[in-house]
Amino acid sequence: MQINAIQKYAGWSLLAVLAAGALVWAFRPRPLAVDAGTVSLARFEQTIEQDGRLRAQNRYTITAPSAAELERPALKVGDTVSAAQVVATLTPVAPQMLDARTRSVLLERLGSAQAARSSALAQLQRQQAALARAQLDFERAQKLASENFVSASARDQAALNLQEQQKALEAAQAQAHVAEHALNEASAALAASQGRNDQADLVAGRWKLKSPISGRVIKVHLESGGPVNVGQPLLEIADTGQVDAVIDVLSGDATRVQVGALVRLSLGPGVAPLQGHVTRIEPVAFTGSMPFSVELDITGTGGLAHRLEARPAAMGWKANA
Repeated sequence: MQINAIQKYAGWSLLAVLAAGALVWAFRPRPLAVDAGTVSLARFEQTIEQDGRLRAQNRYTITAPSAAELERPALKVGDTVSAAQVVATLTPVAPQMLDARTRSVLLERLGSAQAARSSALAQLQRQQAALARAQLDFERAQKLASENFVSASARDQAALNLQEQQKALEAAQAQAHVAEHALNEASAALAASQGRNDQADLVAGRWKLKSPISGRVIKVHLESGGPVNVGQPLLEIADTGQVDAVIDVLSGDATRVQVGALVRLSLGPGVAPLQGHVTRIEPVAFTGSMPFSVELDITGTGGLAHRLEARPAAMGWKANA
């Protein structure tokens, strides 16, 4: 009986030891996995990434100075132009078609101008004859007065008559010029209405619009020829070697951006990023965003396309950490 008690006591003791060991193993502290590294003094860079767009600083819009016919443009987007190069050619607008009544009026006006011209030429010839007669009378009176056959007053009267005839001749010549211009005006009006202007007249009346700067064509408003109105845009030219960027930033982020902050502008895969800095922050926010302008260092870009979308545009400033 004593042996059985000892065996029973030993069994319970073993169970107690095993239970205590299990509790110790279950609640013992375990090591945590950590990343080890070397701590050193460096700069901390905070960035703000937003979409933006590039824009040309010097951009010019070529417009029509008057209503005209635009000849088909030869320039395309991306073409290089130089200062004073002809970029567009305009021709006068063709006259409107006339009905029979208006054409009859023009014909009658032409006939009246022809008759007035004939009358003016006849008057001119008559004055020329009167002047010649007055010249002979003056010479005769001057000779007779020198021989005392006529009085000095008769000679003076002949001289005055000669001067009057000279002035009358000048008036007749001016009237003849007026009649000639009236005839040309009536003839031109009738010829234009009938579409009889030759090609030389059209070429002489062309307007050649020239580029104000050397740059590239960034937009062509009209791809083909046709009528244009006064002030209508024809094409846009810009110096793509000088660009800046505009990026819209949320108001909360804009308060952390400072003028002069470094800018890194990414244009897409395979294109080297551009470097620049913030030049201006707009003081007014629109719909929760605040746009600001970024000036870019474009060295080595070779001319960027206008309105090239840039994503992402990483902007920020650096400080010691």
